[in-house]
Amino acid sequence: RLPLIPDITDRERNLEAIARFLKEHGVRRVRLLPNNPTWRKKQLDLGRESPFAEDSPIWKWLPPERLAASRSIFLAHSIAVE
Repeated sequence: RLPLIPDITDRERNLEAIARFLKEHGVRRVRLLPNNPTWRKKQLDLGRESPFAEDSPIWKWLPPERLAASRSIFLAHSIAVE
C-alpha cells in the first residue's frame, strides 16, 4: 500500500525509486492510495489541532491525471497496480 499525497509522495523521482526498490525485492503488486483529505473534518470534530499548515499538500485531493501517471510508473517496472 502506497499513499499518494500531492507534491509529497507522488513525485516521479520518488515513485521511480519505490518501483525499483519493490522490483528488486520481488514485489509484483502495489496498491496506490490517492490522498483523501476528508479525514480533516473528523480531526476537527474531535477537537484536535492539525500539525499541518493550512496550505499543506496533505489537504489536497490527488488529481486523476497524477494517479494515472503514478500507475504508469509501476506498470513500466512490471508491477501490477490495484
